[in-house]
Amino acid sequence: MNNNKIANIKKSADTTAKVVNVFAILMRVVAIITFVAAIIIFCYSKQIDGYISATDGHWEVSTGTTTQIISRQGASFIETFNFMNFSTWAACNALYASVFAVALSIALSFLRKTFIAVKESETPFNEDVLKKMRTTGIIVSILVILSSVGIGVCVALSFWCLYSIFSYGIELQKNEDETL
Repeated sequence: MNNNKIANIKKSADTTAKVVNVFAILMRVVAIITFVAAIIIFCYSKQIDGYISATDGHWEVSTGTTTQIISRQGASFIETFNFMNFSTWAACNALYASVFAVALSIALSFLRKTFIAVKESETPFNEDVLKKMRTTGIIVSILVILSSVGIGVCVALSFWCLYSIFSYGIELQKNEDETL
């Protein structure tokens, strides 16, 4: 019975590692697309800015006879620069999205390695799993803090709690192994 539970946990860790890998690859694709979009926007900035102007917290698109208003909602970090050119604003948002997607891809890769370590180890209470968990927690916490400080602190504390539990489990495992 106990071996079935362990086998199921290892299978679950393997499946989760595969799913996380798919998302990591997806984030790499998003990073490439947003980076290429930023380059294209920079290259065609004069043509784009000929149709779009900044007015009262939104963008106004004029195409001769019609005018369309677009909400100005980008990354909060980019908004602090208060760009008056749409192309500069849009390209910077695309670059920000690209960097964020790369960082998320890296975090997901570390998370995948953690699940693989759990799957391949005799016990999850070992230094390798703990090290990977700590690295993943730091990267994920930094990413979340960039979006929201409050939620980022909660995420960081949650990872710290898991890290402490696993660290405690390692010590218990060592004590049990020495007793046997």
